[in-house]
Amino acid sequence: MRAIEVKIRRMMTVSVLLLAACCLPGAVYGANPHQEAAAGSSLHIMLSLSLAGAGGNPVMMNFGEVFTGGVPNTVTLSTLGERAAGVAGTLGNDAGVIVPAFTVTGDHSASLDIILPETVTISNGLATMTVAGFTHNLGATPALDANGNALFSVGATLNVGAGQPTGQYTGSFVIAVAYQ
Repeated sequence: MRAIEVKIRRMMTVSVLLLAACCLPGAVYGANPHQEAAAGSSLHIMLSLSLAGAGGNPVMMNFGEVFTGGVPNTVTLSTLGERAAGVAGTLGNDAGVIVPAFTVTGDHSASLDIILPETVTISNGLATMTVAGFTHNLGATPALDANGNALFSVGATLNVGAGQPTGQYTGSFVIAVAYQ
């Protein structure tokens, strides 16, 4: 019989604790447990970002003439329009070299993300090459100036295959900007 009494006592103890837990909020907070606090709010509306080609130049990238050979090669085009080849003697005429330049307008002094492609494929019929390693010249923390403007150029690296077929290669790529 003692086992039954212990069990009943435990149930009664639980019941008493539940009763105390249910009544406690009213006892601590009084008749109205509702509490209020004042909070402020603010909002900064930013101008829409605009991205356009700069200086009347065509918004395109042109690596100029490149000679192919029996080994793979890379041609890097800097944001300043300077070219460098991985294999000596493979750069031809640079008269057609174009580095794309862009203007961004938006909210003054705002920080930006410039989103560049990772890899782009360019083609000449069935022959293809990749362009990768895209860079811009606004540094690690791009931002608009005090007037809400920024100008940047884009460079990249062209990957030329061994025995790459000759011809004019074309393709397209997307660049985007966003507020941070």
